[in-house]
Amino acid sequence: MAIAKDNGSRPAAATVTEMTVAFTVSGTNRILYVGINGDSGASDLTTGVTYAGVAMTLITSRRKDADRWQSFWYLLAPATGSNNVVITNSSSSYTDPSFVSLTGVKQQAHEASNTGAVVSGTSLSVSVTTISPNAWVVGYGGCGVNVASFGTNTSELDGATNANFNISISKATDNPQRVAKSVSLQWTSTVNSPFDGTVLSVAPLGRRVFPIWLS
Repeated sequence: MAIAKDNGSRPAAATVTEMTVAFTVSGTNRILYVGINGDSGASDLTTGVTYAGVAMTLITSRRKDADRWQSFWYLLAPATGSNNVVITNSSSSYTDPSFVSLTGVKQQAHEASNTGAVVSGTSLSVSVTTISPNAWVVGYGGCGVNVASFGTNTSELDGATNANFNISISKATDNPQRVAKSVSLQWTSTVNSPFDGTVLSVAPLGRRVFPIWLS
């Protein structure tokens, strides 16, 4: 079974202690990703994310230099239908979320990941080596200003408009990856800015192989 995008959304940012946003998931063999571009304090104020009341698992949380924190979360087999994503902060905090659901995913955590170095400049490239045939490369990355663009072999999953976003849940344009190889996602900007990004290799469900008995 091939991986496919189910849904994607970029709700409006707000400064809140708790953000609740409805998001619809459908299909089979599902995974849900939530990316959060947060506040710029000494620590990440986002303490948890749930979908339909089920806690999501944190992949990474890191601060882009002296800029904002960004965290990346996932949930296997999220409930279908329209349910609430609830983002909880320890105190009132800037919260800029992105949501993406995929189908056809093997029901396990990502098979490989790489969190690239935080850099200050006009671009960031982060690579990961896929393992499974037909894996998808997915990432959450960008910069601290709203003039980011997708670089080579990188496109949106969450509805981000090119040259008009800062952080985006993105994919490799040439997905699926037919063979195991190193694949990079790239985000660029027209001005110097702190960049950060995490890239995952996501395995497909695959096909069941039935034994053949020889008499």
